[in-house]
Amino acid sequence: MPELAPPTQLRLLLKHLLHRFFNNEMLSVDGEILPLILTAAGVFAVPTLIVAVFLFPSYHAFPPRPPVPSFWTQVCEHYFYIVYSMVGMGLITVFEADLLFPAQLDVLILSPLPIAARRLVLARVLATLLFLVLFLLGINSLGLFAYPPITELHVRRLFLANITSVLVAGAFSCASFVALQGLLICTLRDRSYRRASAWLQCVAVTLLLVFFLSLPKTFPILSAASAHLSLARWIPPLWFLGLYECILAGPARLPQFAPLAHLACLATAAAVVLAIAFYPFAYRRRTRQAIEGPGPESPNRITWNPFHWALHALIFRTAHQRAVYHFLNQSLRMPTLRIYLAMYAGAGIALVAISSIQFRPTSTGIRLGLETHALHTVLPATAFLAVIGLSCAFASSSDPRSGWIFRIAGGEPVPAQLNSVRSWVAILSTLLVTGAATALAVTARSGAEDLRQLIVSWVVATGLCWILSDLVLFRLTDIPFVQPRITHNTDVAWIVGRALVLLPVTLSLAQLYGRLIGEHAVRQAVGISLMIAVHLTLRHFAANSTHTSVAETIASTDILTGLGLEL
Repeated sequence: MPELAPPTQLRLLLKHLLHRFFNNEMLSVDGEILPLILTAAGVFAVPTLIVAVFLFPSYHAFPPRPPVPSFWTQVCEHYFYIVYSMVGMGLITVFEADLLFPAQLDVLILSPLPIAARRLVLARVLATLLFLVLFLLGINSLGLFAYPPITELHVRRLFLANITSVLVAGAFSCASFVALQGLLICTLRDRSYRRASAWLQCVAVTLLLVFFLSLPKTFPILSAASAHLSLARWIPPLWFLGLYECILAGPARLPQFAPLAHLACLATAAAVVLAIAFYPFAYRRRTRQAIEGPGPESPNRITWNPFHWALHALIFRTAHQRAVYHFLNQSLRMPTLRIYLAMYAGAGIALVAISSIQFRPTSTGIRLGLETHALHTVLPATAFLAVIGLSCAFASSSDPRSGWIFRIAGGEPVPAQLNSVRSWVAILSTLLVTGAATALAVTARSGAEDLRQLIVSWVVATGLCWILSDLVLFRLTDIPFVQPRITHNTDVAWIVGRALVLLPVTLSLAQLYGRLIGEHAVRQAVGISLMIAVHLTLRHFAANSTHTSVAETIASTDILTGLGLEL
């Protein structure tokens, strides 16, 4: 048998860089590269096939056969595939954003090797393009080939419209974020870029999930939204819906779709051009930053902070507690943790926003309004998602740099240090709840009665922050980020699934408790006292969990182990 030719240097580099997308500080998955990419993309593509299967009876039902779906019903089907492509590619690009450009580990290892700079750049560009193109084709493959034959309505034109608009929409979503990341890298310093990138990721995840989660509310108003060009030009999925309908209907298209299709082509071309233009400069700057390292901290930084001083005086009174508090604050600056928190925050904001906002079509456009239950559920939902998100961040894979000080200086953590972790989660969640309450009070423009209901909901949500932090972290045995922790990939889906199951239960109990305490001052005082008593009781049992059988009984209950978020 003839001997196989040895792999070239470019091929080895390409394989290594593709391997980095699935084996890095944020994610660790073993296996072959290309089959793994296609398998992951296929998982994302399954919902498109499921939707196509569920649409089959609409076009091929048994006698008496129903009429063919109306025009706007078919438009809603087209809109779903466009939004799914944009959201899928956007989330993948957001999650892998730091690996689309040179990473510090790759630069420090590959630069000293005898590899030509042009070859290294070429391998990076090819790996990035191959990864994104495979995902773009993978997540849309099942829907592209399953939906047109199911309808049996102008299959050729429908296939052409489907594959063109869906793939262009996904390419626009991906190129837009790459261009924004490149712009931030070229214009900001390393530390400022890390902060701005985290905010950009949070906003991007929020917008993408808002587009996807709002589909049931968008379908009834799709005709009104597309008819108002001044509104539609701010909604990117509608641009590609116009492209879809123009290709499908040709000259018989509705007049409002032509300008939207033109806008889709211009926006996609601009995004791709900007991504290509910024990438070389961002590549060079990231390479230089990886070699030089982050700059020193500013010497003019204010060391005295009134907020920290108040927490030191009221909650974190001892040196052990203050050390844990500041250690967790410093740990939030880890790039890996920032990405997780940005995605958690974006998902939580999108979920809360869509569940509390309703769309009302008017003669001049679409008017946004609050749902009737928004004042009662938004703040408890924010509290629940904040505590769960921070607890999930504790279970994320991490690379501690200064956690050794706790193991050497103090040995096993004392109950006061573990309580500081729970208090840190509760305080941060309370701040988020307060910010959500302020935003809700400003945007709702409610009367005095609604304002009183909002205050009651804030009181219940604040108490929920402290009680949930005690419950979720009841079995906490170590300070987070002190030792390396790599969770199994199956744990994430299991944690999220159980959190989604417990969310409606928590909201129902919080809403019922808010109605019980009402707006009467005496009932509110009793309700606040009861929440404080529950919080102190949980803290007492948690501190003595190794000495009392009662704590073991509480720790083994379904409500605690069912959360599955304790360390």
